Order: sequence, then C-alpha cells, then structure tokens
Amino acid sequence: MLWKAYRERRGSLFVGRRLEQCFGNWMAHYTRFKVKEGTEVSALSFMPHEVEPVTSFEEERRLAIQKKQSNI
Repeated sequence: MLWKAYRERRGSLFVGRRLEQCFGNWMAHYTRFKVKEGTEVSALSFMPHEVEPVTSFEEERRLAIQKKQSNI
C-alpha cells in the first residue's frame, strides 16, 4: 500500500524514465534561459517517451485566460 501511494504521487521508479525527466527539465530550463522572451518551452518537448497528460476544456480555458492576463 505504501509503495502504491508513492508511485501514484511521484511516478515510476524506473531509472531510465527518471533520467529522461531530469534531462528534459534541464533542457527546458536551459532553453528558456538562452532563447529570447516569449518562448514557452515545456520539459515534455524534450522527453520523446513521455505521454502528455490529458487536460480538460476547463483547464485549457483557465490557462488561456492566465496567459492573456499575464501579457497585458
């Protein structure tokens, strides 16, 4: 039970996946630092084996409103 709760919260314990996540996060951070303003880079862009989480319409709308407000 304890391991199941940990895996649901933190994800897989597979070392290859953890390494890919680490490099994806690092590359996203590096790209945001080096590329000019206005570029939104996700760590998922650099993780070819990771599946993007499914978002609902309400979540997408909320993110669009937040993005619009931050640009004003």
